[in-house]
Amino acid sequence: MRNEVEKALDAGIEAVLHIDTDAGYHRYVATVNARSLGTLVLKYPPDYPFRPPKVDVNGKSYDRFLRLCSHRFIRLYNQLFSGVCSCVCHRSILSSEKWNPSFFLADIVADLSRLHHDKCFVAYHLQAEKIKERHGLPEEIDISSFL
Repeated sequence: MRNEVEKALDAGIEAVLHIDTDAGYHRYVATVNARSLGTLVLKYPPDYPFRPPKVDVNGKSYDRFLRLCSHRFIRLYNQLFSGVCSCVCHRSILSSEKWNPSFFLADIVADLSRLHHDKCFVAYHLQAEKIKERHGLPEEIDISSFL
């Protein structure tokens, strides 16, 4: 575990290792320099690295972070990223299907940053659609590039 913290520090991620004996987990608290991610709390299970850690993003469950908020958002997300799901969890390396014991803290942070960027990208496109609808603008106008 200490090697993982050292690799994270080398990648520019501030990480502190705590051992939480009550919960039976090793627990990192990583403060990420990514603009809008904030504080990540990773709870490593006893059989890590064969199972992914549990993650909280700014005190909220990782599952809540990944949830897509509306049917319109889900439709646009799936359209932009060629998928068919109601949550971005299937695109995350922390999903049980994609987890690999070779992933480190820096990989998890990079994945969360990418997923957050994707959700913001969809939100901007959704705002552009709403503006076009409200003002009766033609579809050809690319408003999202101005947002």
